[in-house]
Amino acid sequence: MNIRIKNKIYSKKRKTIVKNTFNISFFLTGVLALSLYHFSFANQSSSGPVHALSFHDTPKYADNFEHYNFASPNAKKGDELRLISIGTFDCINKTYKCTKVDGLNLIQDSLMSRSLDEPFSLYTLVAEKATLSNDYSWIEFKINPKAKWHDGSSITPEDVIFSLEIQSEKGFPFLQSIYSQVEKVEKTAKDTVKFTFKKGIDGYNRELPLIICMMGLYSKKYYTENILEFDKPTLIPFLTSGPYRIKKTEPGRYIIYERVPHYWAKNLPVNIGRYNFDTVRYDYYRDSNAAFQAFKSGNHDIYRELSPQNWNRNHKGLNYDKGLIKKIELENNQPVGLRGFSFNTRNTLFQDKRVRQAIILAFDRSFITKSILPGFKPNNSYFDNTDLAAPEVVTPEEIALLKEIAPEINALKLTNHAKNAYKQNTRQNRRQAIALLKQAGWNLKKGILTNDKTGNIFEFELVVSGQDQQKIALAFARNMKNIGIKASVVLVDAAQYEHRKQSRSYDMLASWWATSLSPGRELQHYWSCSAKDNSGSRNYPGICSTVSDILIESVSKSISRKKLRTITHALDRILMNEAYLVPLFFNPKVAIAMSQKIHYKNSTTNPMKDSHFWWSTVIKNSSLKPSSFTKKTK
Repeated sequence: MNIRIKNKIYSKKRKTIVKNTFNISFFLTGVLALSLYHFSFANQSSSGPVHALSFHDTPKYADNFEHYNFASPNAKKGDELRLISIGTFDCINKTYKCTKVDGLNLIQDSLMSRSLDEPFSLYTLVAEKATLSNDYSWIEFKINPKAKWHDGSSITPEDVIFSLEIQSEKGFPFLQSIYSQVEKVEKTAKDTVKFTFKKGIDGYNRELPLIICMMGLYSKKYYTENILEFDKPTLIPFLTSGPYRIKKTEPGRYIIYERVPHYWAKNLPVNIGRYNFDTVRYDYYRDSNAAFQAFKSGNHDIYRELSPQNWNRNHKGLNYDKGLIKKIELENNQPVGLRGFSFNTRNTLFQDKRVRQAIILAFDRSFITKSILPGFKPNNSYFDNTDLAAPEVVTPEEIALLKEIAPEINALKLTNHAKNAYKQNTRQNRRQAIALLKQAGWNLKKGILTNDKTGNIFEFELVVSGQDQQKIALAFARNMKNIGIKASVVLVDAAQYEHRKQSRSYDMLASWWATSLSPGRELQHYWSCSAKDNSGSRNYPGICSTVSDILIESVSKSISRKKLRTITHALDRILMNEAYLVPLFFNPKVAIAMSQKIHYKNSTTNPMKDSHFWWSTVIKNSSLKPSSFTKKTK
């Protein structure tokens, strides 16, 4: 690569796409729902310069909008927001080489900012205007002259170029693979930077410009002058430009962010009514039980309850009686993703599909929804609670699509084993399970399932993290015992769970994938062959299928909602038919307990969607004082 100081052109020889992936929840929060529609512009006759980009219709807010409709411009500033984190952390920078702390999105700006009341729109932030070519081959940003780092220096095109460069080389592997699609980035004017993209076989990646809009920004001067290693884990705060900065931290225990009084973008329309707390504190707990008790005692401001039993039985006490804690229950109309016990198909024990089908059949999910999780619904799709989930009846469009890419597959014969099992009675499922196991070479001998060839008994470990998972896992283990299988439930803490997950040292793992109304290339990180053998990916079952890979690739190239639905329906059927996991359940309700002092404008479907717009009714004299960024490097 090279950086020419005069014209500021950055380019590099591209490698093949990096196969490693990583946990991308922090990154995809901004871009998950921004991938599959044509871009629309505030001015349809031109691709720019504009104040907003959208994947459907015209952006809701005009160029002169004052604030988002869901924001409260008169919200009071002050007080502390106290949040809960489960697990631990050992660094405060964004690198895959450590367990990063929660809340880092509070300290970092991006070129554009997402609107919460539109599924697929972004509005300018560090970029004052954006211009996107009609064929998606390039995007250009004019930097806001007011954009500043916390030390008061200006954010420049050189910083944007450096941000791409350093993350392409030393960032998360998943980002490296995405940014490898940038042909070059160049400074085209004093305050303007342009990204030019590589053209693929089927044209330009429509998702890529929006991912660039959400790219985290880093100061070139700060990193080069201090000779810092970008990907080296650190507990020393680095120079940022966001609404908050790190005030205090103790590894594994807590981190406190303080609002920056002189934050350069506080009066921009996207930030009016936003970032109202003086400080935001995350306290870490090893398990949810300890976290819940701390919340009930008044040490925290919000608790998302996932268990109906806990919601009905345990959310009571003195602070509830006094009205210090309020309970909010909403309909869950958001994508719920897929929770399940993933088979590790890298393990010989689970490589036979008939074995996996049998275990799915033997698990009595109806018992769980009646006794342990009353009110919950069974997860039966990789895209549950959305129109992207495969419908009961195969559509003609799905049949045509699968016939085109995989003529050997009969779409009408694809089976959702979990859904079918839920409809049948327990005895019928058990008989079918034993028959499948027999076909796969396993037979009952004195009540113990034994392999006909090796004589080995059928036993495995199920790794879970948290007592709620453990309850379901123990019920699952009892069901396995009924067909002669010994399933040992192993409860580990959050740190051990992460290690087991990343090292693939499990037979079966309690897992979860988040999905959105507009999935994109994150699906490669979830279920593709390229992610199978990468420790940082979320391909826990070891899924590898040529057909599903083609469908996953097609998702990000969809040009209409109708086409997207056809592709995800087909992908959903293929994955469910292969029985890669034992699906679990989801709550059709959103149950939230929060401190009575916390308020939000009730115009979004879920107040948990973005706590940045909350405010407190308990306002004390602010202790915040404007100050310059203090370098703490050695």
